[in-house]
This record gives sequence, C-alpha cells and structure tokens, in this order.
Amino acid sequence: MRQRVTIAAGIVFGFVAAFTAPARAAFTSVTIVPVSAVASITTSNVSTATLRIAAVPLPNQAFFGKNVVIPVEATTDPQPLNTTNLKIEMLYQMVDANGAVLNPVTSVPIQFSRDLTKPNTIQGAAILNRSDLVGIERGGQLKYYFHAVQGAGSGVFLGSSGLESSGAGAGASAAPSNAFNTSIINTLDVAVTPAGTVITLPDLSETDHPTAISFAPNVVASPGDLFIRHEDETTFPSNLVGIPPVSVYTFNLNGTSLTREAQLVMSYPADPNGQVTGTHSNGTDLAIYYLQPNGIWRILGVPQIDTTLHTVTGMTTHFSTFALIAGGSVGAADLRPQERIITPNGDGINDTANFSGVDGDVHIFDVRGRRVRTLHGPSPVWDGRDDDGGIVPSGVYIYQYSAQGERVSGVIGVAK
Repeated sequence: MRQRVTIAAGIVFGFVAAFTAPARAAFTSVTIVPVSAVASITTSNVSTATLRIAAVPLPNQAFFGKNVVIPVEATTDPQPLNTTNLKIEMLYQMVDANGAVLNPVTSVPIQFSRDLTKPNTIQGAAILNRSDLVGIERGGQLKYYFHAVQGAGSGVFLGSSGLESSGAGAGASAAPSNAFNTSIINTLDVAVTPAGTVITLPDLSETDHPTAISFAPNVVASPGDLFIRHEDETTFPSNLVGIPPVSVYTFNLNGTSLTREAQLVMSYPADPNGQVTGTHSNGTDLAIYYLQPNGIWRILGVPQIDTTLHTVTGMTTHFSTFALIAGGSVGAADLRPQERIITPNGDGINDTANFSGVDGDVHIFDVRGRRVRTLHGPSPVWDGRDDDGGIVPSGVYIYQYSAQGERVSGVIGVAK
C-alpha cells in the first residue's frame, strides 16, 4: 500500500509559521516527508487546547477514474476535543486543460467520527465523486484546500504554502493564496531495468492501493521503458456477455522484452461502501481481461481480488490493453481456449490455441489417447505441433490441464 505524506496543521493562539509543501517522489517510490505549521484562530469557545488538522494531499499528478478520497484527522492536546460549532471542510475548483475555470469554489463537508479510545481525536475523509470531475477527465487541474472554523470566530485555511487566517466572518470561498493542485494526466512513461522495478500509477484516492506493475529482477531482458495510457472505457467493447469494462489501461514495453511473467495490479473505482462504481458488484466479480487483435476481450487468468484495497491482481507474459470487467467469479473452466479449431499454416490467422491464465502444464492427446504434446505454463500456447516439432495431422485433439485443484478437459480441431 502506498506510503503517505502527512501535512499537520496546528491551531493555537497568536503564532503563525509557514511550511513548504512536500514533493512527491518518482512514481516508482514515495518517501514519507513530515511537515507542520501553526496558525492563530479565534473561536467562540474559550479553550487553551491546540487543535491540529492532518490531511493526506493528493499527488501532484494523477490519473482520472476514481472518487477523490482524502483522509482528514483532527486532534487536540491536552484537553479532550471540543467539537461544538466546529466545522472542517474541503473546497475545490476545476480548471480545464486550456486554463478555463469550470466551476465556482465548491464545499465538500467532511463527516467525522470519534475513536472511543482516543477522546482527543476525530477522523473522517473528504470524498468527491468522480462524476463531479468529468470536466477534467481528459486533462486539467483540481485545486483544493481545507478550511476550519469554530463558531463565529476567525477560521484558518490549509493550502500548499501553509496556513492562513481567514479572518472573523470571512467565507470559506475566500481562497488562500496557494491551494493544493493536482494535474490530471492520461499517459506516463517510466524506465524499467533488469534490476527490478515497481511502477505505481498515481490516482485520486489515498485510501486504497493504486494500479501497479511489478518487474522482479531479470523479468525484463534489458533496460527500456514502459509507456502507460489511461483509456476512455466508454470507447471499448463489452465482453462476450455484454458487460462493459470499468477501467482500461494500455501498456507498451519499448526497447526491451519480458523474459517471464510480470505482476499487474489493477485498482478499481469504488464508493465508500466498497461497491464498484457503475456496477452492482463489490469487486468479487471482477477479473482482468486483455484485448485481442480481433477486438474480443480474453480473460488474463484466475484473479486475486482484494476488496479492502480495491485491487485485482494477475500475472502477464505480455503487455497490451487491459481492462477490469465484472464478469462473475472465475474458475478453472474459464481458462479454456476460445479457439475451437486452429489452422497452423503460418498465415497468422487462427494459427494457435491460447491457454491464457493456466499456470501449469497442458497436455494434448489424439483421439486414441496418445499424448502428442506437453505445453508448459504460464499461459501456454499450442501451435498445432507435436513434441518433435512437426505439425500434427488434421483431426480432433483433446487437451487437459489442472487449475485451482480442478482438472479441465476439452477438444480442439486442427485443419491444415
């Protein structure tokens, strides 16, 4: 799970100190950088307690596709937290790729809850639905800041340059001089090396795991780069049973090649209840698919699903266009090849049968029960040849493999 950069804001009487906004490291790693600030605030409730607000800012650049989720915490020391007439909110504004302002400053109330074991602390999250951000889906900026006020007293703004007093009676829309700013990106180009690389894709949710690609040592043959593009899922086809994708990315490996499997973790958009955005699934029905040259989605393999971190994980021996699709639970039988007949004549059309997602061996038998070929996983491909390298005679052949403790058999026709 990603490490977080925490910004702490302390509110006491009569002292103001600025801080420098933390810089996000390269997308392959993130370093924790603690920073803090203090500002004066006049409240309608006399108290000598110090109120501190902690927020987790979004990365400077992020891919679109999720709800904005920013954890926020308020604490006091030493007295118990007095929440009477206390209001803490996030305010945001969108700017499109051409610099045009798309909306007035808009308030996002933050609902807090108490931890009974910590009487000095309340916790919540600023949540902004992705449907409210479609104006910057293909590029633009999200500007936001936090505002805290208690009763009719003066409040305080928290922005990227520190804390600023909002003055007694000042509205929260009187923005600070420097708001937090996240630019929406659609592409990313990252270097990879045989030493091993973990690439995480920055997104708008700070409470789950981002989409990530992991290359173990020697998984890539030589130094190169991975080009990543976030696609508009509405422009891609549904799967064979009519279910559209919920997230689509294209990955292209340039200047090098895979020597074995890389790990692909795809993060899915979810609401606070864990339901996948735009579906009736809580994530358990999702699987990773890749788009074939014929425009048909093929399942990558049996997925590993984490409904807490909102991720689906699979292993891949190639890079292309991948999608998350809620197609129902995936079992061993779902890894059967889609090809029913292959024509291994070298014309590049229907030459092979693909056992995508099968990790172990696949055995090919003729109708007399004689084994003609053993294919080794992961994701083996049969090219219509026997173990000696010759193309088998035309006819019907039986395949057999095991996955998830289940043995699966089927037939494939060969026509030369």
